[in-house]
Amino acid sequence: MRVALILMGKEAGLGLRELSAVLSAPDPMDHRDLLRRHVVELEQRIAQAHAAKELIEHALACPHRFADCPHAREQITARIPAGRTDRAADA
Repeated sequence: MRVALILMGKEAGLGLRELSAVLSAPDPMDHRDLLRRHVVELEQRIAQAHAAKELIEHALACPHRFADCPHAREQITARIPAGRTDRAADA
C-alpha cells in the first residue's frame, strides 16, 4: 500500500518534502491544505504549458515572418515591464 501511495504521489508531481509529509500522517487526507496548494501550483503550470502550446501552434501556422507577425509583437509587448524602453529591455 505504501509503495502505491509513493507512486501515486510522484505521478501527481509531489516533491519529496510534500510526499514525506503526506505519508507521515495516519491519513494522507490530513494534509488537505498541502494538497490544495499543490493543485494551485499544478493549475499554474498547466496554464503556462497551454500558453506555450498556443504560441508554438500559432508560430507554425502563421504566414508572417516572426518579426512581422502582429501576434508575436503583441506577445513580446505583453512581456516587457511597463515603463521600459526598447533599449532598457535589450540591456
